[in-house]
Amino acid sequence: MKPFIFPLRVLCPLVCLLLTGSLSAQNTVSVTFRVDLRLAAEKQVFNYETDRVLVRGYFNSWDDQTPLSREGTTSIYSVTIPMNRNSWTEYKYFITSPGAENSGWETTNAGVGSGGNRPLGIRTNDLILPVAYFNNADMSLALSTEHFNFMVTGQDLPILPEYSANVESSFATIAGSLQATIGEKITIRMYPDLDHLHLATGNPEASANSLGSALTNTLIVLVSPGTPGTTGYNDLVGLIDHELTHCMIAWKTSLILPIWLNEGVACWFGHNASTKGWVVYQIDQLGHMPGLTEIENSDFGSFGGYAFSCTIAEFIVMTQGTDKLAQFVEFFRYTDLGYTDQAAFESAWHQYLRDHYIGHTYTGEGHSYAFGLKQNYPNPVSAETTIDFTIETPNSTLLTVVDITGKTMKTLFHEFLMPGHYSRTIPLNDLPGGFYYFRLISGPKTETCRMIKL
Repeated sequence: MKPFIFPLRVLCPLVCLLLTGSLSAQNTVSVTFRVDLRLAAEKQVFNYETDRVLVRGYFNSWDDQTPLSREGTTSIYSVTIPMNRNSWTEYKYFITSPGAENSGWETTNAGVGSGGNRPLGIRTNDLILPVAYFNNADMSLALSTEHFNFMVTGQDLPILPEYSANVESSFATIAGSLQATIGEKITIRMYPDLDHLHLATGNPEASANSLGSALTNTLIVLVSPGTPGTTGYNDLVGLIDHELTHCMIAWKTSLILPIWLNEGVACWFGHNASTKGWVVYQIDQLGHMPGLTEIENSDFGSFGGYAFSCTIAEFIVMTQGTDKLAQFVEFFRYTDLGYTDQAAFESAWHQYLRDHYIGHTYTGEGHSYAFGLKQNYPNPVSAETTIDFTIETPNSTLLTVVDITGKTMKTLFHEFLMPGHYSRTIPLNDLPGGFYYFRLISGPKTETCRMIKL
């Protein structure tokens, strides 16, 4: 899955806006901060009767003017304050206990932001943040292995020996395949549930599908594999392999790789292989096989970016091997794979999809095929084009090219087809330049789409 990281071009202006301290009542939401001091009180570093708790961050210039109030006789303190909509900030809790560690500030154990700050992305809804322990005192360094530091809560201690062994095994496989050298240990923080994972990443409104991220080349955060309601232990082992691959890539190259390559390689080693049915379904929804630039500029998740990207990594591995994949990741040169440029690589990948995916229809339980003709691509057409269509029932099927008067200019095929999704690449060299229509007729149904011939 892709890491939750705000790009600097977005983060810096937001931080600058927050530092001005200007809050518009029409452009704010209420955010309730909540922190539990029970463990600090048990260690006698906090006194409920005499000590205060504050929240300090960019939003109040790290000042001491935002105290929290105790909720009745509990160990939880909270405060609700207005915050700018669609903004990003960082904060920490602070206690006034005399002689407190780090002069009262939470330490770097508190968060995953800069300097151990807690990050927070604010959208358009009021927020009541999950209760966090002061300094994340419920989480500790429970195990250090050859390549990892595991920070977990008590609930994950029983599974840690087996889990850490699996992660070390994955490390050896992925590092060997990518020929990557890792310069320092990677910290893995395992949060007890999704609410606290999303709080830690600064994205409290994240979807339930957001189970973990590689935040840097030395930090992975994820939900506990034993958390009820998640996808299960085995799937979360695959998740750590996915995010670990992101860390490996960051060590392997200093280049900013396109998302389709970064995520594709992570999906490959994370065992998130795309099924033939799923890829065909995504192509059917899109209406054509996507271009690499189209994937890069898309809303990646909803576009089907993970499914397509995984087939790209698969294509490289199956046709060239992991050594070439490692070289491509390091230098990102199409010539290292034997292609002159991106267009040539994309064309070869498309052919791989035709050979290994397109011929397989989506046949999920209860699925019915809806008759349809998709827009051809490329369009305008120079020499040849590809057109995708779906046949609903067994029928004699005719595909022709007609001009704007309806005159048939070219019969492309006339054959009996069974229900399913089809893709045909059609040569049009002999067709004069102009505006035309593809006309698909199958039984009683007809559809057309417009085409430009150069």
